[in-house]
Amino acid sequence: MQSNQSNEVVVRVVVMGAAKVGKSSIISRFLNGNYEETYKPTVEGFFCREFKSMDSTRSVRLEIVDTSGSFSFPAMQTLYIASADAFILVYSFMDYDSFKEVKSLRQQLVKEKNDENFPIVIVGNKDDLELTERAFSKAEADLSLDVCSGNHIVVSTKLNQNIKDIFYKTLRECRVEVDAFVTSKVSSRRRSLPALFSGRISENSSSSSSRRNSLVIEEYPEYPERCIIS
Repeated sequence: MQSNQSNEVVVRVVVMGAAKVGKSSIISRFLNGNYEETYKPTVEGFFCREFKSMDSTRSVRLEIVDTSGSFSFPAMQTLYIASADAFILVYSFMDYDSFKEVKSLRQQLVKEKNDENFPIVIVGNKDDLELTERAFSKAEADLSLDVCSGNHIVVSTKLNQNIKDIFYKTLRECRVEVDAFVTSKVSSRRRSLPALFSGRISENSSSSSSRRNSLVIEEYPEYPERCIIS
């Protein structure tokens, strides 16, 4: 987590998982409310959502990094991991191998960050499937995952089920307490990402206690683009 001279707190979340599990769809649902049935392979994506205080003296910028499911470029994966404040790991109930990949990723990330309590939220997507269409159940996943049950969220991108909860929970894991998201500035970039990450690696090597701040964001319905941070 990073604070800059303009009194802005930046939280960078990296979304990882196998191909075709719905990582990009989850991000699109959250930011724009959009959903597409057609699968489009992702190379990399960078998105922001900004929150401003009522008096505009403080703000929080949530940065979301959408990664490729193939990880054809190991150097980029290293950059993602080094620069992240939190991770969202996504699997699909249609594909048990994608669940095994999430388990492996989590072990790798804990080892790389050297922090058992580093913010990691695991997401099971495609909860709209009938039981006969599923490769396994949430109960089976819960038994197999060595994580707090609160850090395992089941969602349906198709039905827009629990999508916002993913990001509420992830920010809370970073000690950014969110009561309600507001409709505010959203920006996106699909371009080479290394330059965006270069300034974060040394900062994120500090201890978890210095990396995380405590913030509370409350929605003001009469001002849909504004919120208060305390």
